[in-house]
Amino acid sequence: YGKENADAGRAWTRLLAGPYARTAGGYAAICSVEAPADANPHRACPEAAPAWGDLLKAASDLGRTETYRHDLVFIARQALNDRAHALHGRVMAAYGAKDAPAHEKAVAEFMAVLSDLDELLGADPGFLLGSWLEDAKRWGNTDAERAKLEWNARRILTHWGTGTSLRDYSRREWAGMISSFYAKRWRMFFDRQAAELAGKNPPPAGDILRFEHEWANGRETYPAKPTGDTIAVAQRLYDKYFRPVQSLTTRKPVTCSFALPGMDADLANDGLIDTDSYWGTDAAPDKAAWWQVDMEKPTRVGRVVVIGYYGDNRHYGFTVEGSPDGKSWDILADRRNNKEPSTKDGYECRFAPRDVRYLRVTQTANSANTGRHLVEVMGFER
Repeated sequence: YGKENADAGRAWTRLLAGPYARTAGGYAAICSVEAPADANPHRACPEAAPAWGDLLKAASDLGRTETYRHDLVFIARQALNDRAHALHGRVMAAYGAKDAPAHEKAVAEFMAVLSDLDELLGADPGFLLGSWLEDAKRWGNTDAERAKLEWNARRILTHWGTGTSLRDYSRREWAGMISSFYAKRWRMFFDRQAAELAGKNPPPAGDILRFEHEWANGRETYPAKPTGDTIAVAQRLYDKYFRPVQSLTTRKPVTCSFALPGMDADLANDGLIDTDSYWGTDAAPDKAAWWQVDMEKPTRVGRVVVIGYYGDNRHYGFTVEGSPDGKSWDILADRRNNKEPSTKDGYECRFAPRDVRYLRVTQTANSANTGRHLVEVMGFER
């Protein structure tokens, strides 16, 4: 970016230790309407949202730098994709459970993310469908040549050929592409599900494929220049989806008995209440399975909220301990026999307020498997 910036450096340190240290693979779930979790699963990046927040802190210093703005959109795009992927899972779970109200709610949230993602991408020149199509047409000398070149440019993004073996040939998360193609296709897919849940006859199965071919043969135009202020849009969407919940433990120093790759301890007090971002270990090799936060000074605490992985019917057993010095510990809450399902609201633990510097959560059981997961641990005075 042409200069040092601590916040931007922190963002890239997160990404270096996270996605850039892991095996690549998969693609964005929003780009494949046919069960995206099957052949090439979406690879969530729990570091994306915290890195997005770090980059936003550097906006006043780096905001006029083109590469900074491009990276801000690039990383925010990944975080929103992860959110869409999680919502897709809720849609499919509701459909499988034949829960029409839950299905409708999850679909609405999923479609809202697609709309916001399209707006975000439209603020940067590097993510525009219009630029791609106009560049292709520019090589033609006649209307016929320009039409043929645009046809090819559209086909390579969607259906390369006439069959379905190269369907979604070159998936592109671009402004215009999401709103005019992916979002409309998803709407058709979800409408079929909604009709089935309502006991109605769904639209013909070939409608989606017909729509894809019609789009690929189309000639409508799309903006070839960005619209909106990149930083303003990125900040508004971050506040909408990922503004951290503040508590006494948020972003304080942490340690743990062990952390699996990509499930670092600081993901359990980053303020993000999302099942794509959590500390994780496995009780098979890690019998201790504890997570600990240092509030850096004696702090009055009377309530701790423990949020484990949620989204299914699992429940966690755990204890919460407090310590003034990290050596002597008192049990503040004993939930080792807990059988209540894990939810986004977490397990609230209240006790007589006391001054502690350290809080430790030890997960003793998980009804689903041997994994131990903390989405967030929040401490409050009362």
